[in-house]
Amino acid sequence: MKNYFGFMLLLSVMLLMSCGGNDLASCTAQSFNERVNETIQELNSKIQTYAQDPTPEKCNDYKEAANKYLDAVEGFRGCAGISQTDYELALSNARDAVSGIMCN
Repeated sequence: MKNYFGFMLLLSVMLLMSCGGNDLASCTAQSFNERVNETIQELNSKIQTYAQDPTPEKCNDYKEAANKYLDAVEGFRGCAGISQTDYELALSNARDAVSGIMCN
């Protein structure tokens, strides 16, 4: 569960930092919502399912959904409201947090 809370913190940071796509004209909250909301909803569902019944299969589903979300967010490079160095570090930390989740 410790990894869960750490990942959720990083997930929140990534969500707040991102605002659109690679094209600066599409760096809007609406663009972000259209492109990423589905992965957020799927991730939330998988987190809830895993928290209620922490089996290895549900853990792997949770990790897969987390990686899908991070893949979607990664497409927003160049739109982050912070330095790209900070953005890359947060994305790397989030990926490390997901990789560190042990599904045994």
